[in-house]
Amino acid sequence: MDSLPSPLVPTPPQEFSRGPDLSALRWKLFSLSTSTSEVMPMRRRRAVLPQGEAGLTVSLLEELGGANVYWSPAQLSKMDAATITAAMEKLGVVLYYSAEQLVVLREKAIQAWGPVSGFNESQVLQLGCVSQGFNLTELPSLPFSSLDTLETLSRCSWTQPQREAVWRGFVERINKTVGELGAVELVGLDQFICGLNTEETGQLNTDAFREAVQSVGEVQCPLTVTELLKQRAVAVFGEPQGWTEARVNSLGNIMAGLSLSEFPSLSPSAFSFLSPTSVPLIPPDRLAALSTSQLKALGPDNAAMVTNAQWEVLGEAQRAALGNALGVAYDRAEPTTNPPRNLPQLSGASILGTLGVGVFMQPFLFLLLGFVL
Repeated sequence: MDSLPSPLVPTPPQEFSRGPDLSALRWKLFSLSTSTSEVMPMRRRRAVLPQGEAGLTVSLLEELGGANVYWSPAQLSKMDAATITAAMEKLGVVLYYSAEQLVVLREKAIQAWGPVSGFNESQVLQLGCVSQGFNLTELPSLPFSSLDTLETLSRCSWTQPQREAVWRGFVERINKTVGELGAVELVGLDQFICGLNTEETGQLNTDAFREAVQSVGEVQCPLTVTELLKQRAVAVFGEPQGWTEARVNSLGNIMAGLSLSEFPSLSPSAFSFLSPTSVPLIPPDRLAALSTSQLKALGPDNAAMVTNAQWEVLGEAQRAALGNALGVAYDRAEPTTNPPRNLPQLSGASILGTLGVGVFMQPFLFLLLGFVL
């Protein structure tokens, strides 16, 4: 077997991280499961299944689950068509493949199933995150025609050009205009709503947008798209200075699209109702336009989400106000490039949530390792 890849290669984007980091456990599972001297007795108890070179059996791929991310591109390239066909659904649920791994898996899918133009939706569902390996010309050709498919794909880490390509493929197949999309469909688009252009966001149905806005506000789009969604929010809900605390909270990450003049127009009481995920998305110059009373009103959870780039452009009075929101004193002698805390772990809820998951998972993890050993 080829030498094992480094466990440091697949690193999930910070914004997608949830709960305890299980990468070390996955790497241990991968190392144990691919060490023939330690796991061969367990292998022999299993039925013989389709196998390519390098011992990548369907049973092994199914056993590894998320740890399949540690196969090197060279190892993945040795899978035969029978193995890739039988195991694609398991490979498709894996997150954070490298670009090199995705290139190989794309080639293997085409080897097994033929040209992209001939794929059916069932195969796209099996591809899952492997779909990220297809280029911007191929993506619109994949049969994206149902919200179930988009829901499956939404868990993957798509680039903005890929989101736009997937959206193009979807809208071309549903035989509906953007204005005909209902609330359920807007919610179902998930991150692919970021693929809409200026004209399309302006065509979103008022009632559908009103009903779906809370879910739409959970998506993190590029600033240019967030600003377009904010413009639609203004058209539906009126000017930002009239938005209530409840409205600010329901808009979620869309709030990051407010302009340099719109942010200061918000009532200070609204700032504690910002979604914490929206705070680091606010351009630094727009955060710097806030008054000290508005920054104080952020509250500890939101203030803890301020990034270094945002902190750097604040004046001393604003930094003191942010420290007040955090419940810590601002020290003028402190290095000016770092906020007075570790991002974003001051949130008690976040710490307790992570610890809670860790405590809950611990017995399961030991059981799993015991089974592997």
